[in-house]
Amino acid sequence: MPYVIGSGGVLFEGLCTNYDEGVISWVDIEEKTIFRWIRGGGTSVYKYPHIPSNIFSIENNKAVVLDDLGIASFCFKTCELVRTIDMARELRGSGLRGNDGVALEGGHYLVGAMDISAPESRAGAVFVVSDAHVKKVAEYNIPNLFCNIGTNILIADSQERIIYAHNRDGAAGPVWLDSSQGSFIPDGGCFGADGAVYIADWGGGRICKLDRHGETIGEILVGSLKPTNCKFFGASLVVSSATIGMSKRELLSYQESGSVIILGQDT
Repeated sequence: MPYVIGSGGVLFEGLCTNYDEGVISWVDIEEKTIFRWIRGGGTSVYKYPHIPSNIFSIENNKAVVLDDLGIASFCFKTCELVRTIDMARELRGSGLRGNDGVALEGGHYLVGAMDISAPESRAGAVFVVSDAHVKKVAEYNIPNLFCNIGTNILIADSQERIIYAHNRDGAAGPVWLDSSQGSFIPDGGCFGADGAVYIADWGGGRICKLDRHGETIGEILVGSLKPTNCKFFGASLVVSSATIGMSKRELLSYQESGSVIILGQDT
């Protein structure tokens, strides 16, 4: 049985886990809130002053967050936000908001951004950023995934249903998976200790399990139509999901939609 640690979400995203400290965190993009679950202590909710979309790292009292102005450190105890990388010109000033991303070596980040008002028709972007430099390295409509796999970072254009293998310096590489002719819509995901890549299938009600070459080797069905992300927490898999755009019939059929669940025993 799944263990529910969050519910009632509109667009739960940005999932981040820290097994050693027993902490899981995520955001609701639509509701501008950030969540923190502590093993043995339950879930707390915090209002966020901007549009949060991704959590790069989580400690007991601090999260590093991507929002529509750049990257910031958020303190759970005081609710204080400290801006560490300003991307206001590249993001909000260009009609974009942060969407997903990953921390790289040396204090650098790969950051994906999408159009706030019309992501289906206007390209977003992928940036390599540090505290002193912002460089655009690709244009994708809805950049997602940002999964470390060996020497590459997998980045999905969820709109086009294509996953690209970027170099660790951010440079765009070859197509890793082209599902543009199928129904698989890749959203967030992670690399597992078993050597497989786990990717949330937005609208598919499942987590796809793929090998290093992009071949499907399994799936995990979930009770949410629109899973948004998945991360491991010890040996367990944590899955976030959304309810945005769902009909009443779909909500009745997928009653775990808009939740964060732990699949496994590490609770």
